[in-house]
Amino acid sequence: MSKKMFRFCEKCGKPAMERLPNGLWVFVYGGKRTFTNSLSEEESPIVMKIHGSIKMRCFRKECRLKYPDHWNIFNYFPDGALFHLHENQPEKVENTNR
Repeated sequence: MSKKMFRFCEKCGKPAMERLPNGLWVFVYGGKRTFTNSLSEEESPIVMKIHGSIKMRCFRKECRLKYPDHWNIFNYFPDGALFHLHENQPEKVENTNR
């Protein structure tokens, strides 16, 4: 059995995203809920698999209140690669110089 790999919030240290061996990020939010009478069919309400780099705030309220301007950056490419998502990267395509 393989061990799960997680990236953690830089400020509060709690898990933020799971990293799969193929490079995909997995984001699971919400407690497991049973939608039928069978406990074997529990699932989380939100599960996203993301391909690429991610810039996100911590989803824990206490962390966001303590560090309102902090963004976690999770690079798709390993450290040392030519492609990085930087702190000063524009939020929208319209804010770039083309």
